Order: sequence, then C-alpha cells, then structure tokens
Amino acid sequence: MKHVFALFSDGAAAENAVKKLADKGFDTKKAEIHSQDTIKGGSGTPTEPAPNIGTVAGAAGAGVAGDSGMAGGGAAVGGVVLADNTIEGYLSKIGVDSDAIPFYMHGLKEDGHVVGIDVANEDAEQAQSVLTDAGGQIPQAK
Repeated sequence: MKHVFALFSDGAAAENAVKKLADKGFDTKKAEIHSQDTIKGGSGTPTEPAPNIGTVAGAAGAGVAGDSGMAGGGAAVGGVVLADNTIEGYLSKIGVDSDAIPFYMHGLKEDGHVVGIDVANEDAEQAQSVLTDAGGQIPQAK
C-alpha cells in the first residue's frame, strides 16, 4: 500500500480531484481531503466528514482526516492559530514523506487542501497522474 498526495489551491479543486479518482476506478473511500480546518477539527477519524467538505467529495466517497491542533505561532484559521509543529506532526501522521512535509505545510498555511489516497503500489503512479492532471501540485524532486 502506498500513500499518494497532491496539493490543491482550494476545497472545490480538491473535491474535483477526488471525483476524477473515482472516475478512473480508484476506491475513493480510501481518499481524504486535508486542510487547516481538518487539522484543528480534531475528528481523529479518517472517514468522518468535516464541516468544510462539500457534497462532491462526500458523493465520491472521500473521507476527511482530522487531528487535534495546538495553539501557538503558525497558521491562522478562523481565529485559531495552528503551530507549525502541529501541522508538521499531522502531515507525518497521515503518511507524508518527511522530505515533502515543508511543501505541503506551506500549502496548508496558504489555505490549500491536500488530497491523499491509499493505493496499491502498482497503482501509485496512475493515481499521482490523476491528481496532477486535475491540477494538483507535488513537490519537485531534488
């Protein structure tokens, strides 16, 4: 099993990407949309919908992951400030490669949304292509 991620500029673009994954036959019950709201939401359950996710992702079967946030210096969301270490810890917990964490952390701080999906190793390249074709950004290899 491999985790595949891409960064989107907003929730609608992320939801559209999940729909495109479903259109290509991927099991979107294994897909999640992550944002600052899901990090601070504290749902703790990958399949429990959060208030910021619209009906497209829900219809496509995407879940939303959440984890408890801590107050401190970092990204502001709806009056709550998320500490950088909270965002970094969250990304690590959901399976983002340590080398890619700064890229996704910056995107989340800019109100971006990260789509993640678990796929079989042999399907990872195709899933990544679907996400990037849908407008998702991925970190550039060094």
